[in-house]
Amino acid sequence: MIQAVPTSASDPTELSRVASVEVGPFSLDRETYTVCIGGTTVTLTSGDFDLFAFLLDNRHRLVGHRELARQVFGASAGDTALLIRVHICTLRRALGPHRDLLKTVRARGYRILISKSAAPMSPPAAQVRVSLTHS
Repeated sequence: MIQAVPTSASDPTELSRVASVEVGPFSLDRETYTVCIGGTTVTLTSGDFDLFAFLLDNRHRLVGHRELARQVFGASAGDTALLIRVHICTLRRALGPHRDLLKTVRARGYRILISKSAAPMSPPAAQVRVSLTHS
């Protein structure tokens, strides 16, 4: 089950306006810039947070390099190829034991592998809130 709360009633289906997403081992809150990943404490830079949010929003499809460059970093793919790879690498480190859920499709892009039937994390104390740091 996926729980999402839109911040705008005018277009509740627009993923970029979803205030919080909870799916599988991941919980992301755009209002407080916090992420819960299993019971693991991590710190995300603003770029890592934006990338993770975009990949979670688009978790049921492959996201290409050009789209990531444009939507997440506001630049052309040529300008950001290395930047994207660096953020993917640091994001994988932050995901800890869940790093294998972030897949690279060679010469195509990236995707988060969460099954459509993945249950959200339950709210026990094992969840740890992660704060965003600016780099």
